[in-house]
Amino acid sequence: MRSARTHRIQTDLAFRTDDGGSLNDIRIRLLEAIEQHGSLTRGAKAVPMAYRTAWIAVDDMNRLADRPLVELSTGGQGGGGARLTPYGKRIVAFYRALEIEQQEAIDRVLQRVDNSEAADVRHFQSLLRRLSFKTSARNHLIGTVTGMQRRDIVCIITMDLGGGIELAVNVTQEAIEDLRLTLGSEAHALFKAHSVRVFPDGTAVGGPNTFRGTVTRIAEGSSRTEVRLRIAEGWDLVALPPRSAEQPLALEAGDTAVARVDPDNVVLTVFA
Repeated sequence: MRSARTHRIQTDLAFRTDDGGSLNDIRIRLLEAIEQHGSLTRGAKAVPMAYRTAWIAVDDMNRLADRPLVELSTGGQGGGGARLTPYGKRIVAFYRALEIEQQEAIDRVLQRVDNSEAADVRHFQSLLRRLSFKTSARNHLIGTVTGMQRRDIVCIITMDLGGGIELAVNVTQEAIEDLRLTLGSEAHALFKAHSVRVFPDGTAVGGPNTFRGTVTRIAEGSSRTEVRLRIAEGWDLVALPPRSAEQPLALEAGDTAVARVDPDNVVLTVFA
């Protein structure tokens, strides 16, 4: 009896410029081999690739990139060597990160294909759009579910955003089942800037999702003021409080302020 086999579609990531230059998997592997062996000759053998082909590839990448990716040296006891520049190392890391994201996106689409009875192009075009959605919500935080406190129909989800910051979200039991949320799940929290209330430091503010931070931007509009508040390294909140002549906000860039968002105003999303 023949055993069942699973198949996985894999693709190669490639970048091409108007000048005719290209960056693909074999060139990235050459760069990685050069960094590992410290030599263009030994790096080409490791790929494997003809030395002249490797030399042309390195010259092409160095010539077309904003900055050299490989630094070549001649002479010396070892007959010269090669190493990646700091910029070259960043390019390799960037390529590998994009490669992982691309493969994960393909895997998600294939899973949907397996579970779908539809087989038309428009159906899968719509699916791809949903997988790469954009949102008008100005606040988008990513964290890990660390708590689930059930209270009748509604459940209080606690998310760890890192840096000692937690976010509370109120969701229904049905939503938890639909999203397949469990402890340890990664989730994305979205909420509009209009739902964030902001106060000068020292104001008595209570309740969950109260954050203290530094004002990094103030932009006055005709009816609202945009306030950007840094609550931790890498995490900013955007608020749009209404302007009021009777009660001015009295905040400037560099001030410490307090922001709060109600758990009912936060929307959770997960990768399908």
